[in-house]
Amino acid sequence: MTAKVRTNPTAPARRGILGRKAPPSPPFGGGVGRSPDCFVPTNLPKQNQSMCRFPDCFVPRNLPKQNQSMCRFRNGSNDASRFRLLRLFGMMLIMLFAGNLSFTRAQSYYSVKLEALGSEIPADCLPSADSIFECPDLVKHKSIVVSYNDLQEISHLGISLFSAETKELINLPVCNFIERMMLELVLETSVDDFNHLLDRLKLDLQKNGSQFGEPGFMSLSDVLDEIQHPVQFSLLREDDKFAAVWKYKADDQFVFTFPASRELILGTDKKESDELLNKMLFENGRICVENNTLSGELIREADLSYNQEKDIFTRKGVEFLLAIVNSSTYYQKSDENAFELVFSKDFPAESFTNLVLKNMADMNHNLHVTHIRTLS
Repeated sequence: MTAKVRTNPTAPARRGILGRKAPPSPPFGGGVGRSPDCFVPTNLPKQNQSMCRFPDCFVPRNLPKQNQSMCRFRNGSNDASRFRLLRLFGMMLIMLFAGNLSFTRAQSYYSVKLEALGSEIPADCLPSADSIFECPDLVKHKSIVVSYNDLQEISHLGISLFSAETKELINLPVCNFIERMMLELVLETSVDDFNHLLDRLKLDLQKNGSQFGEPGFMSLSDVLDEIQHPVQFSLLREDDKFAAVWKYKADDQFVFTFPASRELILGTDKKESDELLNKMLFENGRICVENNTLSGELIREADLSYNQEKDIFTRKGVEFLLAIVNSSTYYQKSDENAFELVFSKDFPAESFTNLVLKNMADMNHNLHVTHIRTLS
């Protein structure tokens, strides 16, 4: 009795090991069935035919890899194979796209000015943490400094000219401004734009007494390259202006003069500054108003600093932009050797601070504010 095989009608019928008819050959070639899920090509010698390796897949032995068959599925058709390959390909695309999104996530900045400056720096140059780094395609022979705040916003960006210790010693906001302004000027692509920026912000640059653009001072980048250690730096205040002075080499001098303007130095106008202060105090959980009152509050002497002149203790808080804007609170020692919040006419400023920060309103404390007009 012969079996009808659609893919090879002239082939004689074959029988399995138990005498049963072998299953029909799959549409991609004749084969002997070892199991319902196994395919073995008929054009291989028996000694080279492989046992079924997997429930759904067969790969012949002793064949070069380029000649090995692709895995075929139980139904003997290519549709399932194509579907699974397409699904796998789609998943790979999704993973790749998601990975790219994580790497190209927009960097956030503390201010609009910093965002505009940061957009000039190639993304592959910009480190993701506080760093001093090189970006030769942007600025040659000089390093760039970047700083982040605790919200992972870029809070400072500029040409690296000062150490962190020098900034604290001289004036941190002013030193940051000088670094930021030098980077902004260096990034100007034309002399006209450069001079327009100097005029608009009322800035002045001089090298050995020559204004920018005069013989001997045609490039700010070249001057910054020349300023190498050892260098003598000083910051002078002249009425409503600052003058930053570098003395380097034998007798070279570079002077950068700029207005003593809060908006210029901090890089924000009043509106943006108010918004940033509000953000710092309220939106980011950094406000240090405590809900507890005097009762039940545990104060350790180790957490306090003693002011011998006033005979009061200070519990240091967090500073906001300026040292004078802070959340410090003030205490005195009682006769029972316990620490109590200061609330006395002898210390009006400290009493007002405690009243606001320590929620003393429910303790029936009254504050009388008197405005005294003086005649000149």
